[in-house]
Amino acid sequence: MENLPRLTGKSFDKKYFSSGSYKLYEKIVESWIGGAARAVKKILNGIKNPSVLDAGCAHGYLIAALQNEYGMNVRGLEYSKYAVKAAVFSVRKKIRQGNITDKKLFKKNSFDAVVCLDVFSHLTLPGIKKAAENLVFWTKKYVVFSTIYRHSLHASQKINPDPRRITTLSQKEYKKIFTEAGGRFFKKIDFRNGGAVFIFRKK
Repeated sequence: MENLPRLTGKSFDKKYFSSGSYKLYEKIVESWIGGAARAVKKILNGIKNPSVLDAGCAHGYLIAALQNEYGMNVRGLEYSKYAVKAAVFSVRKKIRQGNITDKKLFKKNSFDAVVCLDVFSHLTLPGIKKAAENLVFWTKKYVVFSTIYRHSLHASQKINPDPRRITTLSQKEYKKIFTEAGGRFFKKIDFRNGGAVFIFRKK
């Protein structure tokens, strides 16, 4: 792991969010955000005034949809200072800048669901395990998780280049990591244009 790039908040600046697969960032987000918000709403069906944390929320599009369309209590966590400053205005003050591997950012059982999309590929394996533990620690009930999986087309540096991508694991490996972190696999859904989304329930 000595040759891994050192990632800082500046690694995910304006240039990052306007290059590579992010060139049409806002347009791409608009194509899936409605379906993602509906899926989260369905998962939390029956819970009164559900609370949701989006860990790795970028500009906060998902939590904005959950708040503005469904009235949910939302919070965001984002590593990039640029993304926090450029976040959707209606949720900007609800986004905390910080590292997903820092357990102290939120108390145990703070949210009915914690959502984490496309973050883990930017972490080392020890960081992935720590982050999974934190997601399970912060939620009361559900973790909604997706990332770039090994062997998928999106994992190819030729098709989807990203020099900041450090680790890609298989779906089976991620299931094991979350099981060891205190989650129980609940079901698999799809709301990201073909990407597998895992739902874990806290044990």
